[in-house]
Amino acid sequence: MRSAVYPLLWGMAFLLMAFLLVMGYECVFGDIPNTYTCTLTDVDKQVYDGDTIKDVRVLILPYDFIPEDYGAPWPGVFITERGIEIETDIRIAGIDTPERRTSTKNSDGSLRSEASRAREKAAAAAARQALIEMLKANDNRFSMSDPILGKYAGRTVADVAVNEMDVGMYLILNGHAKPYSGGTKPDWDWGK
Repeated sequence: MRSAVYPLLWGMAFLLMAFLLVMGYECVFGDIPNTYTCTLTDVDKQVYDGDTIKDVRVLILPYDFIPEDYGAPWPGVFITERGIEIETDIRIAGIDTPERRTSTKNSDGSLRSEASRAREKAAAAAARQALIEMLKANDNRFSMSDPILGKYAGRTVADVAVNEMDVGMYLILNGHAKPYSGGTKPDWDWGK
């Protein structure tokens, strides 16, 4: 019984500390920021597709820490010279890009042709490459705002910008994405 209670108590203690940290930040520095600075270590590996970026370091509390003075606070939480960072996967809000792993069926259950699936894979590679190039041009940094917890795989859904340019809008205007606001995705034959 004790072995089950200790993780629960540690989890509650962590949540209490996180709450106090956020409230302390608000008391000392004012409102909680809505825009967060994000960094990538290996853009080519971390950009999964045109609308998903994996293992993003998000700066949640800027502060001049000396990282060696602190241990590992919690899995996914990092104390760096920039401040306190978390690591999360980000889904760019408001867009849908072609999938790397294509479906064999349309939403109505009919089979998709191999040509249609090949076009989607090619469009997915082009969307991914456009996002990679955009991030590399800004030294692997971007900002995100209005984050919410997504419904798939614990991803964070957020607006993403590079040098104040909305990434979702950029991908839409360049033909790599379509507007998407949730729900069932329509059948699109990418690249046709």
